[in-house]
Amino acid sequence: MKTEIDAFDLIKDWHKVSTGEKVEISDVFFQFMASWVAMNALYNWFCRNGNYGGDKSKLKQFASASNEAKVIHSDLLADNENYRNVILLLAEHGVYDPQNKRTVEIDDITNFAQVILCVYQIRNNLFHGNKSFEERWDEKAVSISLTIVSTFLEGYLNHPDERLFRNKEIN
Repeated sequence: MKTEIDAFDLIKDWHKVSTGEKVEISDVFFQFMASWVAMNALYNWFCRNGNYGGDKSKLKQFASASNEAKVIHSDLLADNENYRNVILLLAEHGVYDPQNKRTVEIDDITNFAQVILCVYQIRNNLFHGNKSFEERWDEKAVSISLTIVSTFLEGYLNHPDERLFRNKEIN
């Protein structure tokens, strides 16, 4: 079983891949996938002591129950214009869920759960073959998602109180 420090290092390593530090691949699709692996490690770590079901349930639990995640999201909205702007753009468009034939929407950009679940739908569309390299909006949606996830992870990993992640039982 992974320790908290192992999980932290795993998230950090995948995040480095997503920012191009570990590889020389600048493809937005690849960077988003690497960034999502880091995000996946984070919400799985958060849910390690409970039985929350699948990935979407764990992500929803993390986004709605982690006070640290909510604070970081709120701080980024206030302090990072690019983060706020890409979320507003995503909120304007929404993301189509082909499996359920509906659009996943962000009604409140301050609600981290709504934001990250919209990004999760983009991840699903990409991982399950519903995103194209040729479609301009698909590339833009993946780029927006990369910005959201990568910026959030930067905020989380570089939080002044690193103990939020490493030493504190939060679940």
